Amino acid sequence: MDKKILFVVDEMNFGGVSVVLRDVLENIQKENYQIDLLVLHKHGEMLCVVPKDISIIEGSSFFSVIDEKFSALKQKKQYVKCLKKIWLAFLMKTKLIKYIIPYERKKILKDEYDIEIAFKDGFCTIFTCFGSSKKKIAWVHNDYKIFNGAARYNELMSKSFEGMDTIVAVSQHASDMLKEVFNISKNLTVISNPLNEKNIMRLSTEFSPNYEDKSLNFVSIGRICHQKAYDRLIKIHKQLLDEGYLHRIYIVGDGEDSKDLKEMISNLQVEKSFVLVGYQKNPYPYIAAADGYILSSRHEGYGLVVTEAFILHVPVISTDVADVRERMNNEKYGMTVENSYDGLLVAMREVITHSQKLQQYKNNLSTYHFNSESIYSQINNLLE
Repeated sequence: MDKKILFVVDEMNFGGVSVVLRDVLENIQKENYQIDLLVLHKHGEMLCVVPKDISIIEGSSFFSVIDEKFSALKQKKQYVKCLKKIWLAFLMKTKLIKYIIPYERKKILKDEYDIEIAFKDGFCTIFTCFGSSKKKIAWVHNDYKIFNGAARYNELMSKSFEGMDTIVAVSQHASDMLKEVFNISKNLTVISNPLNEKNIMRLSTEFSPNYEDKSLNFVSIGRICHQKAYDRLIKIHKQLLDEGYLHRIYIVGDGEDSKDLKEMISNLQVEKSFVLVGYQKNPYPYIAAADGYILSSRHEGYGLVVTEAFILHVPVISTDVADVRERMNNEKYGMTVENSYDGLLVAMREVITHSQKLQQYKNNLSTYHFNSESIYSQINNLLE
């Protein structure tokens, strides 16, 4: 009989975790597995890239606000959802959620699973902990010391991590921060995020973006939210332009802060040089055609797109998050800078002034190779 495996996520919005999940689902050995994907709040652009042989299960209405922010719901005057969010927060705070989850699971899951994987941080771990699957795995992408979205429920999160048979952290840094915040000392392993190098290179040639030829073009890919610090990047861009450093920045992605970002771009009058491309199913041509990639994030668990840029031989300027500095290989492939306004400003000023630096990084990247085989082997061993 096939082993039954359930992956659990709260949504499938555009972002690194969804990209990794797609690649994992495409490349793990499936011969002896029945694999289902439970999306608690079934929405998001990345639903369309889930492999066709994976069954997608939708969560019950109870989970319809699981990834929503109360402030956003209030602003939109969605008062019924506001009440649902308050009720959910109460259940989490009082830990009564542990009685609700088994009840809701019976509504949406027809099978018992041999392995259940909470593939996103936070509530997915709680959901899996209070289920009945034989083996429970939590995948940790966050730097919990810098960003803990469930900080109000740390006791509940700690209990949920204790209920896992295995906890997988995507980097040594994420693992170390998890140990520090939750005092976890066992059942913890590190498995890096896999990437399909051949597929990324193939997709990067599908079309050519319409970039400006007369200046340096930088790109950043990601969800438009506070974490990615695009608000900080716009101000840096404006200051550099005022100082006479010509360049353009293209942001590929969408998110909850898109409206605020557009207003800031308009107020600073940089519409022609700071371009919001929007969500793109295939963002790789935008990376491949750029002179450099900018990771401006305030925090990351891994920073998957840095490796994607390396695969496409594009140098990176990154804030010092996760283990990016280590992946830069002693600044061979780009610059890792202090996670601050001035850190990014000085680095960008330097590469715009001395563009030959970018060319040297590109030359170093010409022999870069990323091998996911050992990573998929680790994942398959975990499932066995």
